[in-house]
Amino acid sequence: MSQADLEAVHRRHLDSIHAINAQWAPAGFFEPEGTLLSPGLPPIKGRQAIQAWFETMFEDNVVRLEPSDPEYIDCGDVVIESGLFTFTRTPKSGGPPVVDKSKWLAVWRRGPDGTWRLLKDMFNSIASG
Repeated sequence: MSQADLEAVHRRHLDSIHAINAQWAPAGFFEPEGTLLSPGLPPIKGRQAIQAWFETMFEDNVVRLEPSDPEYIDCGDVVIESGLFTFTRTPKSGGPPVVDKSKWLAVWRRGPDGTWRLLKDMFNSIASG
């Protein structure tokens, strides 16, 4: 898989987060048995539970992710992706946005139909100071 192909898969995932729709598209990028590892929570396992997490996150907030410095390790039908990102969460009820610098590590797997899906996705804040 080329660097451009890897970046295109990542971009589609980010676009789905920024353009949340009735199906809560980001959860659709996960394997049915995928796991989301979110800070301060136990592992969120399975597409349905991940969808519920996205619904909760986006119910009261507008979320924007701006990645930087992505790196990819291509292992054939598995790709490991990591990098830094700025996470901005703006309450829909008003108030100032909350901005956080974070890092992520994701494991993508290519299915029999050629579709790339997230098997594991982990992120956390970069502590300041």
